[in-house]
Amino acid sequence: MTWLSKLSVAVVVSGLAASGYADSVLGLYGGAGVWSQETSGEVVSETIAVDVEQDLGLEEQTNRFYYAGAEHGVPVLPNFRSQYSELSSSGRNQISDPIEFNGSPFPVDTDVSTDVDLIQADAVLYYQVLDRALSLDLGVGARYVEGQMRVASASTSSKADFESVLPLVYSRLRADLPFSGFWVGAEALALTYDGDHIYDTNAQVGWDSALGIGAELGWRTFRMDIDAFDRVDAADVNINGLYAALNFHF
Repeated sequence: MTWLSKLSVAVVVSGLAASGYADSVLGLYGGAGVWSQETSGEVVSETIAVDVEQDLGLEEQTNRFYYAGAEHGVPVLPNFRSQYSELSSSGRNQISDPIEFNGSPFPVDTDVSTDVDLIQADAVLYYQVLDRALSLDLGVGARYVEGQMRVASASTSSKADFESVLPLVYSRLRADLPFSGFWVGAEALALTYDGDHIYDTNAQVGWDSALGIGAELGWRTFRMDIDAFDRVDAADVNINGLYAALNFHF
């Protein structure tokens, strides 16, 4: 997965200058930032629950994210947004209880190292329900998830690969503070189906300059509680932390 460190974000929009919409306005926006991630929860493999903090010692880690999108003035067509996030972590620990991961046993008092490499790529179609000082976006999206989790000791190594595409509901609320350039907002991508739950939410405060360049600071929470996720039997994982980003809009 060496390509995870390489990202090319491209947004291509065409066909918006039809004669019936000569006054349509096309807006492009995007941003890039870092997210300080603290991971907690359990992963179940071979019916045995493994605590990612107490058993595996996963540590807080800072990873990157990117987003880009396009908005226009054509009422019947949705706007578009794409997002990419890295959720990787590693840790070392001496386990106090025997565990089993993907068919490989790790006895008590074994020193283990764990590496988790995970990427998420989203494509979202949405409409602006409100577009004033208070704006509201609602839509649907799809999230592509690909990753690998590897647990190893001096004598044993085991890994689980996972890959999936998940449908999600999207919403974003933003309020511009008068005459200041500052704004506050909240955003959510969520799925609840047949006992499985995925929530990716954030709350933010930001500032936009007259040139369209800005910055934002917020708190992001990712929660995944699912069964039978590819090679992982079940996962109940939380990833939380502060993030900071630079953005543009024109």
